[in-house]
Amino acid sequence: MRRWTTTLGAFVAGVLAGAWMTDRFMHRDAAPAPPPGETADLTKAGPPQEARGALGVGQTATDLGLLAARIRAECARGVWQRTREWDRTLAALNGAQLQWLAEAVADLLRHPLQRSLRDALLGRWIAVDPAAVLHFLVRWPMAPLRDQWIVAAAREWFFREADAAVEWLRTLPPSDLRNELLAEAVHALCISDPHRALALVELLPSPLRGGSYAAVFAALAVQNPSEALGRAEQLALPYSQRIQVMEAIFRTWGMTEPVEALARAAQLSGGPERNRAIRQILSGWVEYAPDQAAEFVQAMGESPVRNEAIAALVEMWPNQDIETALRLLAALPPGTAQDNAMRHLIPSWANADPGAALEHLQNLPDGPVKTELIANVLHLWAQGDPTAALQAAQRLPSSRTKREVTEAALLQLALSDPQQAMTLVRGMAPGAEREHAMQAVALALAAEHPELAATLVPELSPTRTSWQTLPVIARALAVQQPEKAIEWVQSLPPGPGRSLALEAVGEVLAEANPVQALQWALSLQLGADQTRVLERTMAHWVRTDSASALAWLGSLPPGAVKEPLVAAAATELAYSAPRQAFELVMTRLEGQTQEDVLARVAHVWARNDREGALAQLHQLRAGPERSRFLFSLATVVAEESPAEAAALLQSFALEGLDPAAVRLVATEWAQHDPAAAAQWLQRLGDPELQSAAMEDVITSWAEAAPAQAGEWIRSLPTGPIRDGATAAYVSLLASQWPEMATRWIDQVQDAALRQQLIHRVAQGWLARDPDAARAWMAAQGLTGEDTAP
Repeated sequence: MRRWTTTLGAFVAGVLAGAWMTDRFMHRDAAPAPPPGETADLTKAGPPQEARGALGVGQTATDLGLLAARIRAECARGVWQRTREWDRTLAALNGAQLQWLAEAVADLLRHPLQRSLRDALLGRWIAVDPAAVLHFLVRWPMAPLRDQWIVAAAREWFFREADAAVEWLRTLPPSDLRNELLAEAVHALCISDPHRALALVELLPSPLRGGSYAAVFAALAVQNPSEALGRAEQLALPYSQRIQVMEAIFRTWGMTEPVEALARAAQLSGGPERNRAIRQILSGWVEYAPDQAAEFVQAMGESPVRNEAIAALVEMWPNQDIETALRLLAALPPGTAQDNAMRHLIPSWANADPGAALEHLQNLPDGPVKTELIANVLHLWAQGDPTAALQAAQRLPSSRTKREVTEAALLQLALSDPQQAMTLVRGMAPGAEREHAMQAVALALAAEHPELAATLVPELSPTRTSWQTLPVIARALAVQQPEKAIEWVQSLPPGPGRSLALEAVGEVLAEANPVQALQWALSLQLGADQTRVLERTMAHWVRTDSASALAWLGSLPPGAVKEPLVAAAATELAYSAPRQAFELVMTRLEGQTQEDVLARVAHVWARNDREGALAQLHQLRAGPERSRFLFSLATVVAEESPAEAAALLQSFALEGLDPAAVRLVATEWAQHDPAAAAQWLQRLGDPELQSAAMEDVITSWAEAAPAQAGEWIRSLPTGPIRDGATAAYVSLLASQWPEMATRWIDQVQDAALRQQLIHRVAQGWLARDPDAARAWMAAQGLTGEDTAP
């Protein structure tokens, strides 16, 4: 078999570089860190070789001192600038001279802003004497800058004097830096001495070995792939590392002996390893001799290996030779391999010739893969030629694919040719597909051409989706043509869509001129729609300029229109100035409206400033206003501390507790501590307050700890409270433990309630265990008719 030796060196170098980069950047954080208080103290490892040589003739210490002084003078003026003159000067220095100069300006080299100086001086010195640079750098205190240059110097040293560099590396204490240097050493030694490089890989922490193993075994495979594979199989590598190594070996082997490599890959046990090995072999073969690869694979005997190889070839096959790829695809038996290969081939073909790809698909037997790929082809086609894709989609039978592709093509066309998009969508046959497409086009046109989009609205059915389309059009039209937008929204038929569109126009107008926006809203005479527009517009104005909004509000005469404006202003103002919002409610509103808005203000106030809200609560006199304020405040407090909320309610108990507030606090408390909630309710001593709340608490408690809840119920004195708690307990038990529920029914003293529970348990039990339920019902004197809802 012909050997592809011309590019093998470059390929192996690429494998080595890729493996080294993978470990360096993907797994660096996975390395074990040194113990607390210990960094990579390289001085403990013993310094590398000292700088060699002495100051050369023509460069005295005085001359070098002048260079150092020049560097300091330039750095004093800012960032040192690298020039050709400086590069020539540094290139003329030997290792000892460069070391003298680096020692003289060491403080500047460590400065974070003097990167150019480090690049020039340290870069030149590394090229001359990397070992001396390492000896210089290990004394640096700044780990990030130091480590970066230590790696650069060590990399050069590994290539020049591998023996000395590796010996020094072995003496380093464990650290992230040592791991990075080991990876550099492996990379440097892979080609020249892969066996030695493999020994260094073993010094890395296990999670970091994968890429380095792959690099070493790729180099070993150049020498003897079969031996490399055998050695790799002897290593007890983790799965992911074993896959990396196998891929590296077989890709290298396939570059020189693809037939032999395929024969060996076929001997691997089935699964990902064999499949990946085949793909690695074929990837290189297809690149240099695709016809030869296809001929060989097709000549293989029927087997899973042949199918895997053909599927891999189809996925890798050059786009310009679709016919051969289709013949390879046809050679696969129907099944997963053929489906996956088709998923790779068809989209690639569709990018070049979507019409031909679609025609090929339509001639295939029906199935989910065919449907999936037709949709993919048409979506790709719609991006390049929406008109052609739309025409093709209209020939499909009614389906989700047809609808989605039609919408995608029309959306693409709406961006390039709005009039044609409108003409095509209007020409569609009436029905759900036309409706969806028209909504999509209207939304697409709204951004740039809202007036055109508005002309489609009368043709839309009044559905929830179309309602959401109207405010988008209205907002865009109001930005471009406010007068046109006002005229259009007022011409819409009544309904949720018009309401949303009116609010959208009001918001846009309020951004430019809130007074004119409110005057427009006041002139609408549209009932509830007018109120919503007034409230949204006023809220927007208060949010952006509360002083002007409140001044304008104060100038209005009393009336029915003013009340929703004050309510909206107070609700919005509560977020930024709750005390001012409170005063607005108390002085400008009255009756039920005052109570409702006060509750909203109190709720917002309590969330943002609980202490301020509590202070205001204590200033209120007894009455409906304080009750609503207290309810809202307790609602917020109960979310964080139900016990505090309960204490807050009881501090106002002299004027009577609100049953709704008691129930809310108890229910919230029961989510965290049902026993405490139940005990609090029991202490209230008011059956009216306890009844409904107790049922909620017992239900929550029984769901979490049914036995504990039952014991507590038994401790209650006989009476309505115990009956109510027992009824809640029985209702919960009936769904899961109906037999246990029946034993609790007799605990209920109220005869009517007991009878209700008997029927409730019977209904639930019949659904779960009819025989047992009927036996119990017979003992109770019940029939099936007695349990009918």
